Amino acid sequence: MVSRIANAPVAFVTYLEKVFWPHDMAVFYPFSDKLPVWEVLGAILLILIISFVVILMVKRLPYLFVGWLWYSIILLPVIGIIQIGRYAYAMADRYTYLPSIGIAVMLSWGIPYLIKSEKIRKNILFPVGIMFLSIMAILSWKQCIYWKNSAALFSHALQVTKDNAVAYNNLGTALFAEGKIKEAIDHYNETIRLQPDYSEAYNSRGIAYAKSGKYQPAIKDFNEAISLQADYASAYHNRGLAYFAQGNNELGCFDAQKACELGNCKLLEIAKGQGVCR
Repeated sequence: MVSRIANAPVAFVTYLEKVFWPHDMAVFYPFSDKLPVWEVLGAILLILIISFVVILMVKRLPYLFVGWLWYSIILLPVIGIIQIGRYAYAMADRYTYLPSIGIAVMLSWGIPYLIKSEKIRKNILFPVGIMFLSIMAILSWKQCIYWKNSAALFSHALQVTKDNAVAYNNLGTALFAEGKIKEAIDHYNETIRLQPDYSEAYNSRGIAYAKSGKYQPAIKDFNEAISLQADYASAYHNRGLAYFAQGNNELGCFDAQKACELGNCKLLEIAKGQGVCR
């Protein structure tokens, strides 16, 4: 919990930074419990300074207070203190859409107050605004390129983040789908190195081993996945396939039955249809 609280101000400021300069954007930002103290303290200090200024000017410039309050309140649930989903994350770009309205309010009313000269607005502010929007359009176009397929998306995530176990695992899955078994296994290995309790990575690596005909390492990985997640139907299903491939029908039928009890009856139905299981 302490690490989540430490992550919160850093995520808060990073969200703010990416509103103005959307760089190094990733589909998933891994949670880190080893943030530098200076980074946490610097983020807290910046938040306090901005908050102090908008409160100090609330009577004269109420829209600054309203915009900052909007940004802060809406962002509060998604700065990592409350974890949504199975894997711990530090932040997520999609959560900035609504909070950024508050920043837009601050800019929309604040800029005219600061720059009252119509001549300056027309000759300087307008061209600067057009240039800024053009840069944002180019960055958006560049970001869209990374979303052309899963391999490109998660490769980019690994380039702009550090120790991203989820990205390694998902890139491994994308490579496996392309038939690149060895590369997929390498990425699953990295996932497990970073997060040894990642049951999905063991199941995925087991599938890759089985695809290569390495049934013993595959079964070992399925065992590990099941030990980490007792109700993992897919792991039972895949281990059953591996046992059947080895000719061990007894254990194969046991896993097929267990997988069916957990909601995946495909293997059991096939095995019964072939007269292998009763």
